[in-house]
Amino acid sequence: MKKLIILFSLLFFGFLAKSQQDPLYSHYAVQPYLINPAYIGDDSLISVFTMYRNQWAGIPGAPQSQVLTIDAKLNKNRGYLGGYIWNDQSNIIRKTGALLTYAYSVELGSGQELKAGLSMGLMQVGVDFSKIIAENNTESTLLKNGATKTSPDAAFGLRYTNKNFEFGVSSNHLMNSKINLTEETNFKSATFQTIKNYFIHASYDWAANENFTIKPTILLRSNQGLPFQLDGVVNTTWKDLLWLGLGYRQNYGVTINAGGNLTDYIALGYDYDIATTGIGAQAGGTHEFFLRFRLGGKRDKNAELLADSALHEVAIDHERLTSVEERINGMDGDVEKLARKLDSLRKEVVIHEIEIDSLKLKKNDLQAQITDNKDLMTEKLIELRKIKDQLSKDRNRIHEFVDMEHVELAEVDTFDTKRWHYYVVLGTYTDINYAKFLQRVLMRDYDIKTTLESSKDYMIVYSREVFKKEEALEEIKYLNSTINKEYLADGAWVYHKRK
Repeated sequence: MKKLIILFSLLFFGFLAKSQQDPLYSHYAVQPYLINPAYIGDDSLISVFTMYRNQWAGIPGAPQSQVLTIDAKLNKNRGYLGGYIWNDQSNIIRKTGALLTYAYSVELGSGQELKAGLSMGLMQVGVDFSKIIAENNTESTLLKNGATKTSPDAAFGLRYTNKNFEFGVSSNHLMNSKINLTEETNFKSATFQTIKNYFIHASYDWAANENFTIKPTILLRSNQGLPFQLDGVVNTTWKDLLWLGLGYRQNYGVTINAGGNLTDYIALGYDYDIATTGIGAQAGGTHEFFLRFRLGGKRDKNAELLADSALHEVAIDHERLTSVEERINGMDGDVEKLARKLDSLRKEVVIHEIEIDSLKLKKNDLQAQITDNKDLMTEKLIELRKIKDQLSKDRNRIHEFVDMEHVELAEVDTFDTKRWHYYVVLGTYTDINYAKFLQRVLMRDYDIKTTLESSKDYMIVYSREVFKKEEALEEIKYLNSTINKEYLADGAWVYHKRK
């Protein structure tokens, strides 16, 4: 009977240790480095992360975990260095680990990167049999004082990124270390063996609008020899300041997390797990708290990284505009009317493609001068941000203007030249510099002379005034067949102005 009581106790706490969420898994959404070494060094500065987890708060001796990480990008190369220590106490079993991590990344193409990370260190396992309550403390099944042993530990991970999409695979406890806990005085022993854990994870960072970003994340994980278990979470971030997330953990329950960036250098977060199955459903909730610090200077001192980020954001805007165009072209209904609303966007895309090429050349020059010209780099970054903000503000205004002033030639027989002037337009802009740039290109490459006219808040570039519908059609046909679509997009159109 006594042996059955002791065996039941060991099985019960072994079940707790098995069913609890490893501290390295629980905060994947905010610190993926904990399960995949390839995630170190993503911040431009030194990042320090600490987390405390109290699982099943209603049960005495329930699992508690603490984690501390630090990582950074190495200067002037594509290497990254980091490390972390963790402690996991589950009643009679305590596990403590310390690992050092190195990662290296390779560019695969535009917006694509492959990164590999390797962690090496030690793990200490201790069992304290004195915490077990038994009628006979001299029971032969028990070790008298417990024991502690240390063994090597390792983890490896790969991460692939393509703009806003991420995919990774990783595994930890690669050594499969077996630890024997013995008492030589009475020849009793206990064995503890670590097993490999496998992870497959993917996420997508989607900008819903200027203020909100939504990031769904899926994590498949498995212990060696067991089927995969699904974790999913969706985090919503407001202005890179506050976030709120909701997740689901298969065969466990739901999770809620919230937090925010208190400053540019400090972030604070909280996670609450609500178990709906097993012991967790009766044992109270699970609480997690984390704190993250950024060290090493201000963001604007990392000019090279910020220049890459600014160029990447412009490229993302270009891709979003192209994606919108493709979706509209696939819609049923009045496709022609919707396509007209995209005319100005197509023209802007051409200008910005040229601008992106120019910015890339400027970036190379700035990288060579970055040490002596930090102030100049800062000014350029501010200019890039203003360009992006101006594009966002002017886009809808240009749509409304073109829709209002566009003359639909298919819907008129003759021009009302007594009340209106009619012009064949090649481009509409809010910035006079873009308009003049188009004029210079048309004169240089096609010997086409154009006129620049201001209308309200817009700059209109037109080839000439026409007085008959036939003249307009002939002029449009000539321009469309002569000028490369790189500069004219889907063609010229007719604009009318009251006399």
